[in-house]
Amino acid sequence: MSDSVESASTGSANAVDTDADAGSGLAGAIDRQRAGRTGVWVVLAVLGVATLLAVGLAINYTRFLSYVKHTIEDPDNPPVWQQRAMSPEDCVDSAMRWASECRGVKALCDEYVTRVTTECLETQDHTAYCLAVSDEIDGPSFGVAECRARGVRRNIDHEACSNAYKAIDSWCRMLRGDEMDYSG
Repeated sequence: MSDSVESASTGSANAVDTDADAGSGLAGAIDRQRAGRTGVWVVLAVLGVATLLAVGLAINYTRFLSYVKHTIEDPDNPPVWQQRAMSPEDCVDSAMRWASECRGVKALCDEYVTRVTTECLETQDHTAYCLAVSDEIDGPSFGVAECRARGVRRNIDHEACSNAYKAIDSWCRMLRGDEMDYSG
């Protein structure tokens, strides 16, 4: 009888353990379900933010392309460097002005300054200027003092000014027949 009492008490203890396991299993399932829902919301939030960023970037890129089309590529409204003679310094001024008025992705505007400056330089012969600054071009800091003198502000228009002088450097090196080397 004592065996049966022990087995009965063990059996009832096992029954209680089984009930507790079932309860924690249900609680675990509920926790996993909540975690799954939270994961879904996190993924949806990330996708929503990414979509907003993509739409914003697309809008800015479209503005940039429209600006380029209307200020550089429009044959009915040619840029100022195609309308009058400009020195290389005037080309830099014009390119900086173009970049400051550019709407859209700033990095693209700053990068396009190279194109704007080069197109301006192409309009006439600047061999005499290139010969005059050939020692500066061969140095490591061509354009740095000129950009400072223009009041260039770091992280605002520094990249555009630097790109304009890199374009002059490339142009003058091309006139001399030099290889371009910006390795320092």
